Amino acid sequence: MHKWIMVSLFVIASVLGIVVTFDAIGQHETGEEVEEENALVFKAKNWSFDEEEYIVEKGQTLKLSMKNLPNEGKHQVKIEGLGIELLPGEEPVEVTFDEAGTYTVVCSILCGEGHETMASTIIVQ
Repeated sequence: MHKWIMVSLFVIASVLGIVVTFDAIGQHETGEEVEEENALVFKAKNWSFDEEEYIVEKGQTLKLSMKNLPNEGKHQVKIEGLGIELLPGEEPVEVTFDEAGTYTVVCSILCGEGHETMASTIIVQ
């Protein structure tokens, strides 16, 4: 009887492990991500960012990070006026936007023919 319980537990654990593994693979392949609350992720693609403008409330604290979209070149982010450089895969940088204004977001590495026009804006209101 104990042998039957052990075999049952082993089978259940194996099936559970397979389900979790395939779920994780499916999320990775479909690009599903769970973004943190109070996070601002700059998603870079060939010669542009995912947004032309990022609207932020004055006094808001955000965790800034960036990622390169698949098959869209290699990029880094520089936020002019804040002295912040973001690299893909690095820990987010926490920033409190105390003053209203605008900040220019640019790609900080030469990424190809459209590099000069790769820019976006953070608007703090």
